[in-house]
Amino acid sequence: MQKSRLIWIMLILSAVIQTSCDSDDDVVLPQIVFNEFCYGPDQEIFVSDAGYSNDIIMINTDTFNTPIKITDANFSLNNNNLEGSGFLLELSFYGNRAQGFQEGIYNISNDQEVGNVIAGYNSQFDSNNLNPLVNFSDGYVILQAYRNGYVIEVNATDFNGDGFHGIFAGPIIPLD
Repeated sequence: MQKSRLIWIMLILSAVIQTSCDSDDDVVLPQIVFNEFCYGPDQEIFVSDAGYSNDIIMINTDTFNTPIKITDANFSLNNNNLEGSGFLLELSFYGNRAQGFQEGIYNISNDQEVGNVIAGYNSQFDSNNLNPLVNFSDGYVILQAYRNGYVIEVNATDFNGDGFHGIFAGPIIPLD
C-alpha cells in the first residue's frame, strides 16, 4: 500500500514538473508599437504624428466616403489645409451611413463599395507639387474607436509588391 502511494505521489510530482516548466515560459512576446509604419523593400520606418479628416462625401444613396490623412511631423495646418512635405498616408473609407469613422475591417480595393478602403502613401509627398501616391493593391485596414481618438491598423501590399504595416493611434483632426 505504501509503495503504491509513493508511485502515485511520484507520478503527480512528475506531471506537475512537466507542465509547469514549458519551454514557452521564457518566450518574450513582441510589444505592439503605435504610430510607426514599416514599408518598402528596405522596410523603412515612418513615424506618424497626426491624423486628419475631410468632410464625408456621398458617393450614392447607399455609399459614403470618409477620407483620412495620416502624416509625419513635417506637415502643419494652415487655414485648415495641410502644408509641408514628408510622409503621407491617405485612406478613403467607404461606409453605408453618412457617419464618419464607421468601425470595422475594410478590404483594400479600388472599388468605391461599402466595406472597402482605397489607400496609398507617398514617402516624399509635397503639398505644393501634389506628387502621386503609391496605391495599395491588397490587404486590409482596421478602424476602431479608442479613448479620445481612433486606432487604424494597416496591413497591405502596394502595387510594387512591397509590404506596408503599421498602427496609428490618436485623435483625427477635422480639416473643415
